[in-house]
Order: sequence, then C-alpha cells, then structure tokens
Amino acid sequence: MTRKNSLVVIKVKQFICIFILLLFSQCCLYDYTESIEIFLPDSSVAILEGEQFHWVLEYCLSSGKRESLKLDNRIEKVTIDVPKGFCTPLLLYAVININGDKELVLYPAGFISSAPWNIADDMCFQWKKGFESSLLNTLSQYINLDYINIDKLFQSLSSRADDENLWIINSAVLIENLISGDFNIYDIRKFRERDIEINVPEGNWFNTNLLGANIISSSELISVSVCLYTGLHRFFNKNGFILEIEILENGDFDFIIYK
Repeated sequence: MTRKNSLVVIKVKQFICIFILLLFSQCCLYDYTESIEIFLPDSSVAILEGEQFHWVLEYCLSSGKRESLKLDNRIEKVTIDVPKGFCTPLLLYAVININGDKELVLYPAGFISSAPWNIADDMCFQWKKGFESSLLNTLSQYINLDYINIDKLFQSLSSRADDENLWIINSAVLIENLISGDFNIYDIRKFRERDIEINVPEGNWFNTNLLGANIISSSELISVSVCLYTGLHRFFNKNGFILEIEILENGDFDFIIYK
C-alpha cells in the first residue's frame, strides 16, 4: 500500500470514528420527551363530593401508542413524560363507582402540553379545557396537529360557542372538515337548544358534564322545565340513580332512570 493510500485509509477511519462518537453523543444527550408536572382539577365539585371515584388519564406517547393510567383520587398532581416540543392533548376522566358494580364516567378535564399559553400558574387540568383536549386527541389519530393553527382554532371555538361549555359544539362536523382540509369558521356549529318538561324523582340531578345545566326537582308529581341541547345527556343523583335523556333534532325526546 502506498503512503498516499495509507493516509486516505487513516482519514476515512478517523471520519468514521468521529461520526460514531457524534451519533452516540446525540442519542445520549438529545431527549425526545420531557417530564411535566400537572395539578389535578378540584375534586370538591358537588357531583364528586362524598363519592368513591378514581381518575383515568389518557394521552398519546411519542411512539404513537395510546396510554391510559388509573390514578388515585387523593393525589394532587401527576408527573408524566410527553413528546418534547409537540402539542400533546391529555384527558383526565373522573370515574364514579356506583353501588359497587357500576361506573359512571364524567366528561373529561383537559390539558395541552407544549401550548404557548401554559404558564407556571396554569399547569393544571381544567374542566373547561376538556372539549378542546378531546377534539385535538381525536384529530391527532388522523392528522399531524402541527398543520393546524390551534390558537386560532380555539379562539374561533370560543367566539362561535359564546359559552364556557364548548361541549355544545357539534364536534363530528368540525372534525370531518378539519381532517379533509376544507375547514372554515362556519363549520363550528352548535347543537340546537330544546325546552323540555320531564317528571323525575325529587332532588338534585347532577350533569356528568360539569359545565352543563343540572336538574333540580321539587317533586316527582311536578314536571321540571329544562333547556338542553340535542343529543344524549346523562345525570346522576346521590341515591345512586342515573337519568339519561336523549333529545332529537325535531324536539322529541325520551328518557330512562335506572340504578
């Protein structure tokens, strides 16, 4: 081997060694996830007071795998690893144990990691963020959330709903158009409001949507007037009974009470 060829071989070997060292250092130093600490929502709300319940946390790992964690209701905060620099919606469900053999799942509280509006004082699950987190969680199964102007979307949701309770928005229509890329602000449509009268046992009936209206009945003999949006609604009383009301687009409705 000539001296020139020998030098070439040495330089190639040096390059390979340097490349391997750089690659190894990047694998060790670059972390694809970050640990975040999030406070759980206030559990002193009326529907949870005195009830046996636990939390269920759902989110997506950086690998794309869906994760579900059961949490004790006595903890105040949770630390989890989420994809670094990516919008990650997290959903926290309160699951009430009823009569020892049934579970009632409430509408979720929400949190969105890596969102620009998350500051130190706002690192907590919020009931009012449940719809937004649920929406993004569904969308993330079909499209890259980086392609969505999330801040503008949320502003449009708030403007069109004109209500803290964003669950009044028809998410099916919204999701379909966001996935297809044909979205415009008029795709944000509210369900229709309907006034109904219903006879239910006396007492307070708590809406499983903590942002929705409750039903207060003074007597089973007297019908209660309540304004609800079309769709399925579920209520719960402290005697362990569940009330389900389904309201159709034409205003017809049906309900069932069971334990």
